[in-house]
Amino acid sequence: MKDKILLIFFWSVLVLNACTPGKFCIEGEVEGFPDGEVLVLQWMNDQWDTLSSGKLENGKFRLEGRVDSLILAHLSLGQVGSEKFLLEEGKFEVKGERGRLVIGGGVAQDLFARFGNNTVCLWEEMRRLENRFYELQKAGDTLGMERAVKDIERLIDEYHVRENTLILENPNSMASAYVVYSALNLLNVPAFMRVALIHPVTYERVREKYYALGDTGKASYYGKIVGNYVEKQERVAVGAIAPDFTLESPTGEKISLHGIKGKVKLVDFWASWCSPCRGENPNVLRIYKRFHDKGLEIIGVSLDDNKERWEKAIQEDGLGWLHVSDLKGWKSMAAELYQVRSIPATFLLDKDNRIVAKNLRGEELEKAIEKLLK
Repeated sequence: MKDKILLIFFWSVLVLNACTPGKFCIEGEVEGFPDGEVLVLQWMNDQWDTLSSGKLENGKFRLEGRVDSLILAHLSLGQVGSEKFLLEEGKFEVKGERGRLVIGGGVAQDLFARFGNNTVCLWEEMRRLENRFYELQKAGDTLGMERAVKDIERLIDEYHVRENTLILENPNSMASAYVVYSALNLLNVPAFMRVALIHPVTYERVREKYYALGDTGKASYYGKIVGNYVEKQERVAVGAIAPDFTLESPTGEKISLHGIKGKVKLVDFWASWCSPCRGENPNVLRIYKRFHDKGLEIIGVSLDDNKERWEKAIQEDGLGWLHVSDLKGWKSMAAELYQVRSIPATFLLDKDNRIVAKNLRGEELEKAIEKLLK
């Protein structure tokens, strides 16, 4: 009888431990990874916090730990990168091979995996179509190149339809909020770092996804970040009155945007060190010479932090319009106000300082200015 009581007691302890709120268990069976340490990490307060650790041996591992709530975690398998997943109490399974891991467990993570599969399919198909495009380009097949570009655009549209459908079906899930946040991060990758032939995310796409979130999704940590960004972007959206700013010219004169008189104004963010900006300057100069006497004013806002280089670039490129800067580089007050994340960046304003177009170049910019001056 005594042995039975002890057995029941120990069994009860095991059951209670297994059901303790906050406990998670991760079992993995993977291929292509060397034996070594396995970690579950969370990025908090600008540093990594280890939630659990264990050993990967012969492709298998088991981890246990506790979490107070649903979090974004990283599964690290040695020195070969990490995999993001949504961690909560319960059991998780990791299967697959290097570069194609599948993490299952929990409603939020299962949805997160569905989003991930959609993204993987997009990049794989885009890579195939882009390779096709460059083959056609090498062969000089212009019509084929145009068809390839349209195929890529169609692929991107279909991807966003699928992703937006998942968000609409799960508007308050942390998975949905994080996916919108990820789209924002991809949008803000500087232009020179983008490798895709056609960038798959636009601000309009991000905004559409954000507004598909429910109240809980918008109030989440990731939802708030995107909401703050959308709020700032709406201040400089097409149709909005351009925010005023006052900066100094190279001679120290304080110039305000709204204080400049002109039928049309072009706010041109650039810098002496920006090769694409310097390459575009001859087009802007040609447009300025054509339309300045008809009412066009250009305000060059430099993201330089060196006055001598700024002034030298103005002289070398023959830029005879108004120039201002606070010489704070990417920390420029005007760049933050206008949410400029890459340059060149332009904002075309009408006589009432209303934004009528953004980031036009060459012939498109010329036609837009000509239309406004009629």
